[in-house]
Amino acid sequence: MSSPTKESVSSVGPVVVGDQLLFVLFGALSVQTYFYHIGSRDKALIRALVYVIYAIMLTQIILSGHDFFVRFANPNRTSKLNFENLGWLYVPVLGGTVEAAVQMLYAWRISVLSQSRIGPFLLVALSIASACSAYISAGFGSKVSNISTLNSDSLGLRIASTVWYASSAVCDVVIAVYMVRLLTRSRSYVSSTRAAIGRIIRLTVETNALTASFAVATLVLLLATPGKTYFLTLSLLLPSIYANAFLVMLNLRYRLTQPGVPDPQPSFCRMSLSTAPSSMRVHQPALVSFQEEHELGSNLRAKDRSDDLENQ
Repeated sequence: MSSPTKESVSSVGPVVVGDQLLFVLFGALSVQTYFYHIGSRDKALIRALVYVIYAIMLTQIILSGHDFFVRFANPNRTSKLNFENLGWLYVPVLGGTVEAAVQMLYAWRISVLSQSRIGPFLLVALSIASACSAYISAGFGSKVSNISTLNSDSLGLRIASTVWYASSAVCDVVIAVYMVRLLTRSRSYVSSTRAAIGRIIRLTVETNALTASFAVATLVLLLATPGKTYFLTLSLLLPSIYANAFLVMLNLRYRLTQPGVPDPQPSFCRMSLSTAPSSMRVHQPALVSFQEEHELGSNLRAKDRSDDLENQ
C-alpha cells in the first residue's frame, strides 16, 4: 500500500480541520434552529427561509462527510487525496447561496428600519455579485484534478474566489455601517422603542463584523499563500458562521425588544452558539416577529417625521 506524500498531507490538512469544525458548527446550528422553531411567530416566508438554510447546511454536512470518508476510509489513500470529490459543490455553490440569502434578508431589515432604498439596493447587488462569483469559482474548481494545485494552477478560480470573498466582506461592512448610522440617529431619544431598536442594531453590527472578519481572513489566506490550501479551512466554515450568526440574531429578538427587561448589553461574542438564551425557554413568550419589528421601525420613522415638523 502506498502512503501519501508530505505535500499531499499538508494540502489536505486544512480540509480535514475544516471538516471537523464544520460538524461542530452544524450541531450549534441545529440547536439554534430548534429553538427558533418552537418560539417563532414570523410569517411563513421567513420561517421557510430559515428551514431552507438549515436544509442547505444539512446537505453540506452530508456531502462533506461523504468526501471525508472517501479520503480516509479507503486503504488506497494516496489516490483519494485528489480533488475528485464534491467540494466544488458544497463549498462555493451551497456556501454562496447561504451567504447571499442571509445578506439579502439583512438588506430587507435595513429597508424596514430606515427610509433609505439606495443602501438595501447596494447590498442586494453585492450579495448577488458574491453568489455569482462563488458559482463561477465552483465551475473552475470542478475541473481541478488535485487539491494541492487548487490555489496555483487555476487563475480563473483565484480571481472568482477573490471577487466572492471581497464582495461578501464589503457587503457585511456596508450592513454594519448602515446599522451604526441607524444607532447613532436614535441615541437622542430615550423611548422604549428607541432602546429596542438600538439593541437589535448593536447585535446586527456584531454579527456582521464577525462574518466580515472571516471573509477577509479567507481572502488574505487565498492571496497570501499561493499554492497552499490554508484558505479552505475558513472557506468551509464561512457558510456555517453566516447561518449561526443569523439564527442567533433571530433567537435573541424577544429579549432585545422587551421594554420591561433590563438591558444586559447583549453581545454576540458573549453568546454560546450551542446554548439557547434564557428567553427561549418553552414557558416564556414567543419570539417577537418581523411584523412587530416592522412596527417598531415604522414608529421610529413616524417619530422622526414628527420631530422634523416641530423643528421647522
